[in-house]
Amino acid sequence: MRYRGVAVCAGVALSQSFRLSPLPEFDYDLRAAVSPERAKQVYRDASAQLENEFRLTAEQSGGTNAELLEVQLAMLNDESFTELIGSGIAAGYAPETAVLRAARNFEQMLAALDDEYMAARADDVRDLGVRLACKIANLPYPSLAGLTEDCIVVAHDLLPSMLITAELSRIRGIVTENGTRTSHIAILAAGLEIPSIVGCRGAMEISHGELVFLDGEHGTVENELQTGLLEDYRNRELVYHRERKELLAFAEKEAVTRDGKRVLVLANIVNPLTLDKVLNYHADGVGLFRTEFLYMNRATLPTEEEQFAIYAASAKKLGGLPLTIRTMDIGGDKEAECLHLPKEDNPFLGYRAVRISLERKDVILPQLRAILRAAVYGEIWVMFPMIAVKKELDGMLAALEEAKAQLTGEGIPFGKCTRVGMMAEVPSAVIMLDKLAKSAEFVSIGSNDLTQYTYAADRMNPRVSYLGDFLDPAVLRMIKRTIDVSAACGIDCSLCGEMAGDALGLAALVALGIHKVSVSPSGILKTKKRLSLVDTAVLCGTGELMINAEDATEVKMHLLKALPEDYALV
Repeated sequence: MRYRGVAVCAGVALSQSFRLSPLPEFDYDLRAAVSPERAKQVYRDASAQLENEFRLTAEQSGGTNAELLEVQLAMLNDESFTELIGSGIAAGYAPETAVLRAARNFEQMLAALDDEYMAARADDVRDLGVRLACKIANLPYPSLAGLTEDCIVVAHDLLPSMLITAELSRIRGIVTENGTRTSHIAILAAGLEIPSIVGCRGAMEISHGELVFLDGEHGTVENELQTGLLEDYRNRELVYHRERKELLAFAEKEAVTRDGKRVLVLANIVNPLTLDKVLNYHADGVGLFRTEFLYMNRATLPTEEEQFAIYAASAKKLGGLPLTIRTMDIGGDKEAECLHLPKEDNPFLGYRAVRISLERKDVILPQLRAILRAAVYGEIWVMFPMIAVKKELDGMLAALEEAKAQLTGEGIPFGKCTRVGMMAEVPSAVIMLDKLAKSAEFVSIGSNDLTQYTYAADRMNPRVSYLGDFLDPAVLRMIKRTIDVSAACGIDCSLCGEMAGDALGLAALVALGIHKVSVSPSGILKTKKRLSLVDTAVLCGTGELMINAEDATEVKMHLLKALPEDYALV
């Protein structure tokens, strides 16, 4: 039988299923059988035990998952969360019920937001609530630790902590009945390159230990496999692993074009969990650390210490490779309850990113202090998003100096960020880049937002999706200007948007003269292979044709003529 869901990570797998036990069911109206004082002590004891488990897991993981566990720890001790639990216990609820009701309260706040990404962050709150409730009630929490055989995990729900503590080397694929493309578990699985499907209704009908075939590209999983199909599925799995093996051959190679031109390939990360992959694939560093996840799914702002622990651990792990940290970029399609931002009719054109940071010292100064302190442990670059005018860049630089002055006055050691730069994603910044470059040491092109703002078309609105092609000459001219002005001003220029992970997009960037790109960890090897197939001299001859083309269709025609036949297949 074939089940269909939402594909979140491509790849195929033929293996036995591991049917994960469902989460325990709790009574959300259960009253306490003991006094409120005793119930509070039971809660405190369980919370302390769970905190110790988090710390032990962080130590045993060797830093791989320590950063995410630090976030869980911060949530466990979040003042708003603990106060809500205390209120529930005072109202007479059992301690596990008070925890679950507090978690549900946070979940509902997130789910009520008119934003799929933020609503999906409710997974993280529920994860912690259920783990803590299980600890209080002395009930088993479903686990993937200690797997001894290769398997495809089949679950109704798979919460982030289950994957963080799993025996990842044994997991060939993941299928869940719940979840969305932007749920935390989907992001983690994609970052780990585990073929995965979420939102797959009926998947729990698959028996434990049954042979199943997962197609992570098309979002299907099959059981009750017919003998006649097994040979085809085995062949497809062999082809997939052969292609993976061919890509892995590029892991230790530098990214070099066919005619010997070096292109730096860095990684975009949303959390530190994927740093092992960044190192294993010998990327040239992290070109974009999206720090938004630190502000998501919480009622209070992340503390300086919490941020410092994550940035410092990441810098140490990179061992001297650059870690480019983008300051908080909330707004537009991303919201955070802890910031208490007003609803806006057009958030993409409103109060977001540096526009918030410049007014909220309680937000930006702890982040900049944490970044500066972490710079003692590695090569950290700091990057400011959504710069539109010089006043904004000057304001962020002033905030950085204020953070340095504070740390100096308090006698706290900090490192000098090697370089301070900005995102080029607003047309006004591209047009005025020759002036802005006097205050910036590097620039990184954000092709997603730059495309959106060039067209004045919301990239989240399907009705105007035709106005979102980064290969349109209008966008290419913006990118070309950014590359040329950066070179003339002697500052570093890279691109960290989706364009770099697209086959034709990457070719267009090479044609325009880019020498540095940043892609998702799962796209590092494919980017290296694509670069090995292109001839810079031939592509550069196409650059002028592209920016003078009438539309994206003509641009693609010019690119395809300049590329080898096998390039589009990579």
